[in-house]
Amino acid sequence: MAGNKQGTPKEQEIQRPSTATASKTGGAERRVFTRHPTDVALICRHTGRQEPSKSRLDDLSFGGLAFVSDERYEPGDTVEVSFPSIAPGQLLSCSVTWRREMKGQASPRYAYGVQFGEKRQLFRARLVKQVRDIEAYREEQLKQRGRRISSDQAAQELTALQTFC
Repeated sequence: MAGNKQGTPKEQEIQRPSTATASKTGGAERRVFTRHPTDVALICRHTGRQEPSKSRLDDLSFGGLAFVSDERYEPGDTVEVSFPSIAPGQLLSCSVTWRREMKGQASPRYAYGVQFGEKRQLFRARLVKQVRDIEAYREEQLKQRGRRISSDQAAQELTALQTFC
C-alpha cells in the first residue's frame, strides 16, 4: 500500500509476483531494477478505451510500476498509464503482470504490477528521476521545515520552482 513504506532499502528490493523483471535466487525473488516508493496520482485505462480510472502510484522502477486502483484489470491486459502531476499528456503502454485484491476495503480495490511495454528509455529514465526528486523534496521539506506534503503537492511545487529557474 502507498504511504506504508517500511524496511531497509534491501528489503524494499524484494520483488512482488512478477516474472518479467525478477530472477529467483535462493528462494527469494529479486528485482532487476531499483524500486522507488512514492504516492503520486496516476491515470490508467485499458488500451483503446476512453474511460480512464484515477489511481495512485505505489512505486516505480525502470522496468515497470505498481499502483492501486478501484478498476479491475487482468494479468496480461495492456493498459496505458499517465502521470498528470509529473508528465502531463505522456502515455506509457504497459502489460499487467499481477493483481492482488486488497482486503478490508469498503469497495473492491486492487494492487497491480505492470511492466513497461515500450522502449522509450529516455522518458522512463526521466520519469524515475522525477519521482526520486519528488520524494527527496518531500523529505527535505519535512526535515528542514517540518512540512508534511503529499507527493502530488511536492510535484506541483517542484514544477513551479523549475519554471522560475
